[in-house]
Amino acid sequence: MVTKVTKKLNLRNYDGFTDLSKDQKERVKEEVGNFVKESILNFVGEAKSPVTGRQFKGLTKDYKKRKGKLSSAKIANLELTGDMLDSLEFEQYRDGIEIGIFDEQQAQKADNHCKFSAASKKTPLPPRKFIPTKDEKFTSRIETEVQKIIREAYGEN
Repeated sequence: MVTKVTKKLNLRNYDGFTDLSKDQKERVKEEVGNFVKESILNFVGEAKSPVTGRQFKGLTKDYKKRKGKLSSAKIANLELTGDMLDSLEFEQYRDGIEIGIFDEQQAQKADNHCKFSAASKKTPLPPRKFIPTKDEKFTSRIETEVQKIIREAYGEN
């Protein structure tokens, strides 16, 4: 059973991060975390995946009808009740941030969409990845902005 669906962003892998002061690193982690969280929500809100090479499949006719009764959006935006995306968070760790769904109940839903576990890969729900697996990355647009945040902090030195 999956207890969380998250991605660690090791900021040491980005140019300039290791040269920042401790205070700058803490500020950068906070800024990157907030940026990545907002980016995920923006992508998903447009029924797009923030994961490189991934796309959201459209809703089936039956599900679109069912979703229309519960939600104003009839697109694959992962927002039926809002509980799962409301639980999207990030935590700082020594070398960066970990972002995703940390709540166990919501992690089960996220796993079914992101297909992290072997069990979730067997479900009929189509993949709609909004958190990259260990071997995947966020889109270049997100990655470029993360690097820009670090460079701006480095430029303060």
